Amino acid sequence: MQGAGKSFVMNYLAHIFLSGSNRKVQLGNFVGDAVKGSSYKNYPPDIAKGIQLHRAIDDYTDHHPAVCEVVHRLQPEFGRYSGVLLDIYFDYLLASRFESFSGVSLRRYTRTFYLSLLINYRYLPLRFKRFIWHFKAQNRTSVVRISGSCSKEQMMPLLYESPDGKVSDIPLWEGGNATGTIELYRRIGGSLELIDRLQFENGLCAYQRS
Repeated sequence: MQGAGKSFVMNYLAHIFLSGSNRKVQLGNFVGDAVKGSSYKNYPPDIAKGIQLHRAIDDYTDHHPAVCEVVHRLQPEFGRYSGVLLDIYFDYLLASRFESFSGVSLRRYTRTFYLSLLINYRYLPLRFKRFIWHFKAQNRTSVVRISGSCSKEQMMPLLYESPDGKVSDIPLWEGGNATGTIELYRRIGGSLELIDRLQFENGLCAYQRS
């Protein structure tokens, strides 16, 4: 949904859900707001399809008489944020009754989508890469801290192809030998209480010189 000359897309869940079961279409619909103009053509076909679907959904809702009426009613008090509030409310309604619409629990659905995001991480716009890390690392009640390291001698240099078809001349070093710790904290007031600390090994490492 658009708002006062600036694009606001808050109803991520609705966009993902309306994408059907194709994971790359879901991904494109999820990031659609960050892909401008014809640059969607630089992405794989299914992701590009999702980006175009995102735009079609926005266009439909922006011009739907019922949506326009509600936005008009909200504007005297909330101004340009009226569309944002309505987007959030749409997602709230979908989330609160999600299983009745989808046949699966919201938790299961979102976990599967998070996994899909990680698998297709290289296609995400920078803004969404930052968003996903923040969203997975902490929430209102808890914080997860991960610390690990890899031995460069056990990593492999790779040249990868970006969504626009360009091959980087700077190698991406990858390895599966990371070791480190995962710490889980509970928020209590303004402080954090350590709940558990786990050791891990054989984790994924990736490094690229800028």
